[in-house]
Amino acid sequence: NQAIRLVAVSEMTDTASDIFVNETASPTLSSTDIERITGDVRTLIVEAIAAQRASVSARMATAVREQAGTPDTRQDQAIIAALQESAWHLQEQARGLILALPPLVQRQVTRRCNLPLLAFE
Repeated sequence: NQAIRLVAVSEMTDTASDIFVNETASPTLSSTDIERITGDVRTLIVEAIAAQRASVSARMATAVREQAGTPDTRQDQAIIAALQESAWHLQEQARGLILALPPLVQRQVTRRCNLPLLAFE
């Protein structure tokens, strides 16, 4: 179950990263779209980290109950660190895209007019 979750998270992260790379070449997404993609993938990553930590806790509790010694959790810690690093890289990639977008311009309309007239003022 956890292995399937990790593969799915890895695929989603790769897909989001590919979207962001393509977005760099030809921008089509709004900052809201970029935030939504990043948030969705980061939610999956956070859930995978929580599940991995729960697995470690369950194995620790079983070891204590059975007095079997401390289980080796180095691989689990490496998986958690890799997930955290993936989340950070994805967030930085999204941040770079959002900062590269042109800023929104707000103007106050002082008289009644249509949009084409307003655009050329």
